[in-house]
Amino acid sequence: MHRKDVAVRFYEISTLLDLSGADSFRIRSYQNVARMLESTDVDLEALTAEERLTELKGVGKAMAEKIATLVTTGALPYLEDLRDRVPSGLVEMLRLPDLGPKKVKQIHVELGIEALDTLERAARDGNLRRLSGFGAKTEENLLKGLERLRERAGRYRLDKADRWVVLVLDALATTGNTLASAVGGVRRRRETVKSVDILVGAHDATAGSASLSEMDDVAEIRVRDDTTASVVMSDGITINLHVVSPNRYPLTLLHLTGSEAHTTALGSRARERGFTLDDQELSDGKSAIECESEADVYSRLGLSEIPPELREGLGEIEDHEGGRSTPLITLSDLQGILHFHTTRSDGKNTLAEMVDAARDVGATYVGLADHSQAATYANGLTPDRVLEQFAEADELNRLRNDIRVLKGIEVDILSDGALDYDDALLARFDFVIASVHSAMKLPEAKMMERIERAFRHPAVNIFGHPTGRLLLKRDAYAVDMDRVARMAVDHGVALEINAHPQRLDTDWRVIRRSRELGVRYVICPDAHGVRDYDYLRYGVDVARKGGLDKSDVLNTHDADRFLERLRALKNRAS
Repeated sequence: MHRKDVAVRFYEISTLLDLSGADSFRIRSYQNVARMLESTDVDLEALTAEERLTELKGVGKAMAEKIATLVTTGALPYLEDLRDRVPSGLVEMLRLPDLGPKKVKQIHVELGIEALDTLERAARDGNLRRLSGFGAKTEENLLKGLERLRERAGRYRLDKADRWVVLVLDALATTGNTLASAVGGVRRRRETVKSVDILVGAHDATAGSASLSEMDDVAEIRVRDDTTASVVMSDGITINLHVVSPNRYPLTLLHLTGSEAHTTALGSRARERGFTLDDQELSDGKSAIECESEADVYSRLGLSEIPPELREGLGEIEDHEGGRSTPLITLSDLQGILHFHTTRSDGKNTLAEMVDAARDVGATYVGLADHSQAATYANGLTPDRVLEQFAEADELNRLRNDIRVLKGIEVDILSDGALDYDDALLARFDFVIASVHSAMKLPEAKMMERIERAFRHPAVNIFGHPTGRLLLKRDAYAVDMDRVARMAVDHGVALEINAHPQRLDTDWRVIRRSRELGVRYVICPDAHGVRDYDYLRYGVDVARKGGLDKSDVLNTHDADRFLERLRALKNRAS
């Protein structure tokens, strides 16, 4: 079992222990080891074989035995026992707003509720307000949360889907099936998907379906025949394999990638030009037209090839009429990495480690952005500690001539729109990212006043993760993003595309709607460790789906030009 899968199991253990009333020390010990496994690049198989697991931080003999069992067998009796003892509905309740383990246990013990449907009935009947600490507003929020939970059911974040894509493609490659690709929402880079769909071009379909069915962590085989296979993995996600002959691969790839709206529009365009188009062939009515690639199909229809990210049926066909193309941004266009956290706040690596890792992935400059002092939960920096970090950045700039450190901060926008430091300190930063981390339940009018006041501040350059959403976990706070985009232009503030896979915020739909306004963006990993720089590719996915090219994104410039552009935005707005 992979290191990250062990971490997931340990997080689950900590949750189940919390719900069963275990002491806080045991709960934290599993959480700490899970976090260590997420952030440390260790080879658990090797350490298990060499009986060296206890060398890992926080791992004692009993913990090492559990890790070894998971690594070698893929299962853990201790976890299975916890699952049997704690009703699964209690775990589901933790996904609702305002419900932590303490309240879930209270509901379970005092009302005997252990499933979402009975919780919903209790909320609708007004029975929850009988409990201490519960009221009508709590019931209202829970009912809204239950509705959102249903909407999210069966959906998975893109990064989770990507992990399965890599594993499936690797398994297919061992059978000689190298003509293969993710299709559907994963290839269009949707932020969440319902399933992972893989297309294979092969003369012999049996090896591919067998390799999928025989993968580790397959919980259920739903379909397996000569051309398809469908399995459910242990985390609940469905993986579908579609096998076609190599000559059909380009057309099927096109058909299975695009949204229904996109493929319907392509079909209509084909008919207008005397063709028929489906997942098997493009025909002129007399014979099939050979197409060796998706680009061939688009060319036959008088279009330049439309990037997969844009195939949503939102005007992209008209945008590519007559060979016009969209020069979308690429990962290699980024020169600077902005918005990362160090051990001075809630990061896992020192500033020096973060700088060196950024240089190793090709960045020419970095912009640190630890949390400000109001973020006490994240060890936010007091003014004195900011000055200490300034000195550290100056020393790194003196020692390193191949990468530059810009002094930034992620400053909290307080509930009234004021910022978390005084003006004198804010003026000393090279750039300031202003973010909402608290008072997220303000009414929209108050939230918008709060954001606009922050935008007016002469030191604020970037609005961090503009809606505060956490995909499949927390909705956006009440905010009018179309108005935020206009305010950003008016006040010279760039919007962050937060590339962390649980955020992907600004949303690509907002970007697409507002790209004509002249909004400028920065793509940031919101990294809390050196491994998190890999998130940048997800930010680029969002930018591409929004139709952005490199000129729209400020950290495609070198450091001097980046700072110049930030100043120009503010000067033009003032």
